[in-house]
Amino acid sequence: MDAAGLTFQRVPAVDGRKCAASDLPGYDPKLALKRHGRLLSGGEVGCYLSHIKALRLFLDSDAPMALVLEDDIAVGPHAKPVLSALVDYLAAGQVDNWHMVNLCRGVKRYASHLHAFDGAAQDHVLCRAHYFPDKTTAILWSRAGAQEFLRAATPIYAPVDHFLRIWNTDTDAGLSVKPKPFWTTEVDSDIGGDDNTRLKQRRTFRYALRKQVVMRRNKRKALKLWQNFQKQIQDS
Repeated sequence: MDAAGLTFQRVPAVDGRKCAASDLPGYDPKLALKRHGRLLSGGEVGCYLSHIKALRLFLDSDAPMALVLEDDIAVGPHAKPVLSALVDYLAAGQVDNWHMVNLCRGVKRYASHLHAFDGAAQDHVLCRAHYFPDKTTAILWSRAGAQEFLRAATPIYAPVDHFLRIWNTDTDAGLSVKPKPFWTTEVDSDIGGDDNTRLKQRRTFRYALRKQVVMRRNKRKALKLWQNFQKQIQDS
């Protein structure tokens, strides 16, 4: 971050790896089994709570936006000019109804072009991400988005990236930038704890089926949102 010329504030994460997920606030194991098909690990709930913690700190400030980064980020060479151009564009009110921008994974399908940046970021495009990317390594939040997320964030029943995809498919308020200005270092995640077998054991026999049902639901809704968006462009 220093090398990229970006100032930051380190927020200590919630470490749930050494305790049971059921001991962490906001987690609903029954709902997790029903809607996600398996229980969550303490690390997954801790990661979720860490995002909540960061957003509460954001809302306690007077900042209009907040970039929340996880600790395995890699900063792209154009991250600062892309971020500066993006913030200026959003601050000017050029985009209605946006909650968050995924800056670490570009949307692969069901995306609507909104704006191409000039200058150093000329190859970067801001999209309406009807099918929100499932990475939370680098997320830019609006105040309205953070407020709405905190209202919807509990009870916790899925990993935070899964929840954000579902939530954004319902609100259609998620954006994405491609190519991505941030990415992960690809180090092995320790969210699941030392024994990943425990995660598999927590899965119900319906997990694979439930996963497919949720995925298809999200894709159907995203396709419809994309089609409606394209129609609005044609009619305008």
